Amino acid sequence: MAKTIRWGIMGTGMIATKVTPLIAAAKDTQVVAVGSRKPETAQAFAAKLKIPRAHGSYEALLADPEVDAIYLTLPNSLHAEWTIKAAQVGKHILCEKPIALTVEELDAMVAAAKKNGVVLMEAFMYRCHPATMRIKQLVQEGAIGKVRLIRATFCYNWYALQNVRYSLPLMGGALMDVGCYCLNFARYIAGAEPIEAKATALIGPESHVDETIGCTIKFPNDILAMLLAGMRNSTPSAAEVWGSEGQIITAAPWFPDAKRAVFTVTKGKQTYEEIIENGGNEYTLEAENLNACIRGEAQPIMPMEESRSNTGTLSKLLRSAGVIV
Repeated sequence: MAKTIRWGIMGTGMIATKVTPLIAAAKDTQVVAVGSRKPETAQAFAAKLKIPRAHGSYEALLADPEVDAIYLTLPNSLHAEWTIKAAQVGKHILCEKPIALTVEELDAMVAAAKKNGVVLMEAFMYRCHPATMRIKQLVQEGAIGKVRLIRATFCYNWYALQNVRYSLPLMGGALMDVGCYCLNFARYIAGAEPIEAKATALIGPESHVDETIGCTIKFPNDILAMLLAGMRNSTPSAAEVWGSEGQIITAAPWFPDAKRAVFTVTKGKQTYEEIIENGGNEYTLEAENLNACIRGEAQPIMPMEESRSNTGTLSKLLRSAGVIV
């Protein structure tokens, strides 16, 4: 594989608009093409972000011989279909979270990736930032004693019924949009898989999706996690790890600052700041990790085994909350 990895962007929505320039900023990376359902949409996106080629269909993007990797940003319900199609034509895939709706879907995606020798990774970008890794390291070193409780929130206040996030057929909802980060963080810090997963949701009368959802997760090593996700409330996003001897608290768990990421550690009566200087942009770091995996120089920061567990637990939580049967 050549040193420079050539990327194609599948989808032209908000996340694609935000992340594409950050992928382009990665080392040894070129964003060379974009694909959309409509030629005019692809052309407008390409012109805005200075992308050389615009394809008027997803199929045309996958047929582009100069594309090595796909950043897949389609609605949640389309992830499995287009990941499998991308794998079948030899494209590596960074798939937006949540990677799949069910474990069965994910297994089919993984099988297609393995059969065709391509890298597949779920886009939990925050996991690529040094601040996230440092929190995990401190927990493993016993900096706050034995972990007892993990609390995580990811909320925003934006109501747009026509948006995919408010569509049940497209598997929108607070848990799948942002709560999946909270679950991923809890599993990452606990270092184990849940043995109980329960949820209660406020389901929109028009959207029929969980617009606010609270989850309680129990892990086998006597760790409890309490998670909150919402699309119509202004609750601050944060993550907290409470141990037998102290706590770690971050006010920016999902978007650590690229130049100066800060979180606090308390042990006993002593509180201090952990500061990560020039850690980098998490989306750029994510693209660089996938590039390195493609070249055989690294392993995915988000391995498929973790994605499989996250997917299964998300399904359990949605059933528990009555969002799906």
